[in-house]
Amino acid sequence: MQWLPALSIYATCSPTIKLRIYFVSGLLIFTVTLLLWHHWGMNRYLRLEPKSFNAIATVEPAAEGAAYSRSVLNLNPDGWHIDCELIPSKYPPYCGLDIVFDTQQQGMDLSRFDQIKIRYLFTPPNEHLRVSIFNYSDTYSRANDYLSHKIEDAVLLAQPNWQEVKFPLAAFNIPAWWIIQQNVHPADAGTEFDRVMQIRVATGYNVSEGKQQFTVAWLELSGKWISAENLRLMLIFMWLIAAMLWILWEWWRNLSRLNRSRQRQRWLESTNQSLTESTQALAQRVRVDPLTQALNREGLAEFLTTHCSSHEYPISVIFLDIDYFKKINDQYGHAMGDLVLQRFAQHIQQQIRPSDCLVRWGGEEFILLCLHTKLMGAAALAEKIRNSLNQTTWPNDITVTCSAGVAEMAENEAFACMVERADAALYHAKANGRNRVELAQSQPCNQ
Repeated sequence: MQWLPALSIYATCSPTIKLRIYFVSGLLIFTVTLLLWHHWGMNRYLRLEPKSFNAIATVEPAAEGAAYSRSVLNLNPDGWHIDCELIPSKYPPYCGLDIVFDTQQQGMDLSRFDQIKIRYLFTPPNEHLRVSIFNYSDTYSRANDYLSHKIEDAVLLAQPNWQEVKFPLAAFNIPAWWIIQQNVHPADAGTEFDRVMQIRVATGYNVSEGKQQFTVAWLELSGKWISAENLRLMLIFMWLIAAMLWILWEWWRNLSRLNRSRQRQRWLESTNQSLTESTQALAQRVRVDPLTQALNREGLAEFLTTHCSSHEYPISVIFLDIDYFKKINDQYGHAMGDLVLQRFAQHIQQQIRPSDCLVRWGGEEFILLCLHTKLMGAAALAEKIRNSLNQTTWPNDITVTCSAGVAEMAENEAFACMVERADAALYHAKANGRNRVELAQSQPCNQ
């Protein structure tokens, strides 16, 4: 039950950490599996036996004045059987069999194998057999001279019964006589198995003369499909590739996270800008009359708070009212009335200064607040606006006129009092026939 805390910790891990655990665990499992398979399996074999390969009998080459040893190769159920009679000559006599692979200097590549196993029967006491591998060498081999091939020998001891001997190919040695005869450089004196021309099993160097016999059932070469060295290199390369992929994945993941963060930041900035614009638009709608785009009373209050201080004096106000506006609505409809109100406000905006403030007071009534303007200056502006209406083209050739009351703010007078006096002057203008400008009394109203 000791693994329960580990499972509880694993359960709390994020999907990314779990993915990393799966990745490393998969690599470890694959590596261990490959190593175990290489140790207990991954084998390939090449068996040299009579039913698959042909062999020929061989004896030592004839020399001047030397007698010939005789050798006969027979096939029996046990394998290749050699009967020979060794006759002393100039060279130590021997007999045996050759398994020839190639006569065209190509040979068979046995370097992919690392062990050889031989089943044989050779019983004379204190004697031995030689296993010789002849490998073609571009440096030393000569045409029609098999002794010029690099010779690699191993020794099999005679035993009373059948023997199966297994040993590595690395146990083969280059005979000293061949190195001396071919004048081989020490750097070239190592074994080679990449272009094997033939394999010979023969009696040893000190075998007794006279009749000899031995039997070879088979030779079996074995090796791994992947050598231990190549396997190590492959695993190192696999882990390096895995590490590179891991680094690339982490880089891509961090880059994606950074891009998402940047996109979110841009989205937040865009959203913030949109909210700011929406807030400004809402504030504008709160301060501005949507029909005429003139300020409403809330906008006027903000304007007064911001601009109307003691250093803005003199301040005057013009109270404007469109004459007979109800008749326009009744005769032409409210849509035409709204259009007249829009045109009226636009017409006034074109006549005033940027520092002046136009406010829709209600219905067809407007207030024009003029900073740094005395009473007569405001009255002149009111006359200018009134006269210009006659020169303006109105929809359906409607005649539009206005009446105005003008007042100047007295010292310490409240703004509402000044508007009230302007409103009273407007009332007098309407009472006196409309389409005229009246000045308000200089006497401030009761505060």
